[in-house]
Amino acid sequence: MSRLTLVCALLGALVLASLTTFVADAQRTTAPPTPVEAAPAVSVPLPVPAAALPAAVQSPAAPSEDRMSRVVAAGELVVAVVNLDRYPFFYTDAGGKLVGSDIDLARDIAHELGVEVKFNRSAATFDGVVELVAKGQADIGISKLSVTLPRARQVRFTRPYIELAQGLMLNRVGLTAIGANDKKILEQLNRPDRHLGAVKGTSYVGFGRTLFPDAQVTEYPDKQAMFAAVIAGDVLGVLYDENEIKQYIFEKPDRLINVKVEMLAGHTDPIGIAVADPQFQYWLDTYIELKRVKLSVNQLLNKYPRPEGK
Repeated sequence: MSRLTLVCALLGALVLASLTTFVADAQRTTAPPTPVEAAPAVSVPLPVPAAALPAAVQSPAAPSEDRMSRVVAAGELVVAVVNLDRYPFFYTDAGGKLVGSDIDLARDIAHELGVEVKFNRSAATFDGVVELVAKGQADIGISKLSVTLPRARQVRFTRPYIELAQGLMLNRVGLTAIGANDKKILEQLNRPDRHLGAVKGTSYVGFGRTLFPDAQVTEYPDKQAMFAAVIAGDVLGVLYDENEIKQYIFEKPDRLINVKVEMLAGHTDPIGIAVADPQFQYWLDTYIELKRVKLSVNQLLNKYPRPEGK
């Protein structure tokens, strides 16, 4: 084979290979696309009316929701006050009228809201006042209410408008019997064989069990029964706020022959307004701040003359 023939043969082979590649590429380019499987349709649930939901998954309906607006619309503020007299905070005067610092506070709050005030005195205890507010049977509670953790599980509290010192009234004979001295008197009260007293339905039941967890705390139906118990020596001591203790001694100063009074340093009893609605609480906090409502026992005793028999 001549050189010319060999060259021609090689060129022919190259042309044939190029044509084969071109045809194959053309077939791939013009081939119909592979069908793509459609994605399954997604079902979007429509909103379910709240009324159709089980009670367990519905948002809890606050009984006091937008309560302040309803108070203004009704033209009346219902204030819960315990059905007891606690001079100088709330008590009936000689004419049977409800008066006192808490009553004046409630009336001024109603005045600022532009409504009338109505007092609900169906609660027999201070805890009962909190329950009235929690159940929506009163708009607010103003009743010398101590701010406590158990109560705060039911309602909200404003900032304190007065803080009372927590006090102890102790039987002198009982103190002598246990050999108590002034420096360690609190330690000596916190023992299993020590008996203390507090009024049922007041914050002092909880205070006593917190301050003296090892002692026995007896609950009495009212302050008269509790004070009588410590005078008689049925309990070593009783717990109450400075106002109640001062009032009891003021009535008969010679009672100090039988009892010793100790104010608990560093332990105060914050008194606030009970309310269920957060917006109402904010308004009341603002009221207390702007009006500078910060009272003291001595200030109240000077402002409100002691009524006969109170």
